[in-house]
Amino acid sequence: MKKHWWIALILVLALAVPAMASQVVKILVDGKELKTDVPAQIIDGRAMVPLRAIAEFSGKVVNWDAKTQTVTIAGKSDLEKIDRIFGDYTYSGHKILTASVDRTGVCLSCHDNSGFALRTGDRAQSTTYVFPGAGRKTGLSCESCHAAFGKKLIDTGKVQLPFTPDGELTNGGTGALCMSCHNGRRDVNDVVAKQVNDQGFRTASTYPHYGGAQVYTGKGAMEVPGVKFATSFGHQGLKDSCVSCHMPKIKDGFKSHDFKMDVGYINESCGSCHAGISSFDVNGFQTKIYAMNKKLKQAAINAVPGAVDIVSGSGRLQFRDAGGREIPIAQVSQKAFLAGYNWYTIYGDKSKGVHNPKYAESVIRESYKYVTGKDM
Repeated sequence: MKKHWWIALILVLALAVPAMASQVVKILVDGKELKTDVPAQIIDGRAMVPLRAIAEFSGKVVNWDAKTQTVTIAGKSDLEKIDRIFGDYTYSGHKILTASVDRTGVCLSCHDNSGFALRTGDRAQSTTYVFPGAGRKTGLSCESCHAAFGKKLIDTGKVQLPFTPDGELTNGGTGALCMSCHNGRRDVNDVVAKQVNDQGFRTASTYPHYGGAQVYTGKGAMEVPGVKFATSFGHQGLKDSCVSCHMPKIKDGFKSHDFKMDVGYINESCGSCHAGISSFDVNGFQTKIYAMNKKLKQAAINAVPGAVDIVSGSGRLQFRDAGGREIPIAQVSQKAFLAGYNWYTIYGDKSKGVHNPKYAESVIRESYKYVTGKDM
C-alpha cells in the first residue's frame, strides 16, 4: 500500500460500453482531474493511462532508455518521503527531548512542543508560563519548527541571542530557528562584567548549554581581558547557516531531518565549498582542536588545588576532586573558571571547531595563555 499509494487515489471513469478503440476517459485524483499530454483511453476493453503522468504525480522520476527500450521509475513517493523524514526526525534527539515540567518555560520553551510554539520572546529565559502535569515529556514535533514561533524564525531569519550585543542576529536564515535554542543560554558579557572582585559571577547554571551558536557567531566564549578573539567568516556567509550543512538535500529529493553530519552526504553538506573532501577532519583540523582543547582542560584543572576533573553537572560547571566531590566555587580562581568555561564552550559545541575554525583555535590558545602564562 505504501509503495503504490497513488493507485488507490486514481479513479478512471469509463463508459460501460463494449470495447472501443481510442475511447478518451478522465483520470480523477482526489476528485480533481489530472491533465495529461496523452489522454487516458479504453483500448480493447482495458483502461490505458499514461505512465509518466501517474508516476510523476506520485513524486517519482521517469526515464526512457531508447537503446534498451526500457522505462525506469526511480525516487520516492510523497508518502515515502514523509515516512523517511519522520523516521529521521524520530531518532534525531529532538523528538525525545525531555524536560522537568515543574519549572517555568525556561526549560520547556526549548524542550517541549507546546512550550516552544508558545514562546513569547526570542530569548528562552524570558518566558514565564508554567505547564502543569507531573512527568510530562513530549519533546518537539513538526509543528515546533513549521508553525507559530518556529515559522516566524524561519521566515525572518532573525533571532535574539543572549550574548549578541545588539540583541538580534539578523542574518541567520533558516538556521535562526536552530540558534534560538542552541545558543548556550548565557549572556557572557554580563558574566564577564561580574568577574572583577566578585564571586557571584560563578553561580548555578553558569556554563554553556547546547551552545553551537556561541562558536558559530564568534561571540559566546568568556572573554580574556584585553584580548579580542579571532573569528572566521566563511560559514557565517552561508545563506541558511545551520541548515545549509545539517540538513542537506539528499538524493531522494528532500532534506535530511536527523540533523547529524553524515559523511555519506559530505558532498551535499560541505562539497560545494570544500570540493573533493572525504572527511570532516579537513587537513586534520578537528584532530588538532580536540588535542588543544584537552590541553586547555588540563590547564584549568591544574589551576585548582585538589581538582582532577571538570564536568557539567547539576546545572553548573564543576571542578571535582579525586573522590568525585565538587570543589567549592570559592576555591576556584577567576582564571581557572574562565579556562574551564571556554574549554566547555568548545567541547560542548560538538563541531571540534568547524563551526568557526579561527575562533575555536583563538579561544583555546588565549585561554590557555591566560591561565598558565605560557603560549600553547
